[in-house]
Amino acid sequence: TIAAEPRLPTHSEEMGSVAGDFSTFWQRAPEGQESTGNLTILLGGKEIEFSQSKVIAKRFSMGWMSFGASAESMPPIVEFLGKTAENENYVLTISFDNSDFKSKPIGESKAAVRIRGSLVKGQPGGRGGPFGGPNTQFLQGTCELLQAGTSPESPVVGRVEAKLLRIVGGFFGG
Repeated sequence: TIAAEPRLPTHSEEMGSVAGDFSTFWQRAPEGQESTGNLTILLGGKEIEFSQSKVIAKRFSMGWMSFGASAESMPPIVEFLGKTAENENYVLTISFDNSDFKSKPIGESKAAVRIRGSLVKGQPGGRGGPFGGPNTQFLQGTCELLQAGTSPESPVVGRVEAKLLRIVGGFFGG
């Protein structure tokens, strides 16, 4: 069937926001030190309240699709894993450029760096289709890194402010 109207061009719509602080330690493996963050996540006009949460800092991995790429070439990420009282799981992933992921010298002003990422409703690793699927919102904003490093157990401390966006129009509908 041919649609009566042309599709809207592909674009993003703001769905919410993320703001808050996090503090954790760098780790390459899933085991190790973990800590919680103090994030406010607003989605669709409602705050997502977590009964359990943890924050993990590590290198992004695409599993078998990372073939040939060194671990150090993959971007550093901070993952916030939260569970609501209704037993719903959320994974907020904040991705940094390698050149931005470093501590600022004491006394130097802490410039915010550009970040991107996603908020996924569901189990970690259950990301959906190539564009995230209906349970994915994309993240775009800034982060002020107070401490950051990729040596084992290095502290990773920062403050994030970002918009949550979804892709609509074109093949995505809307």
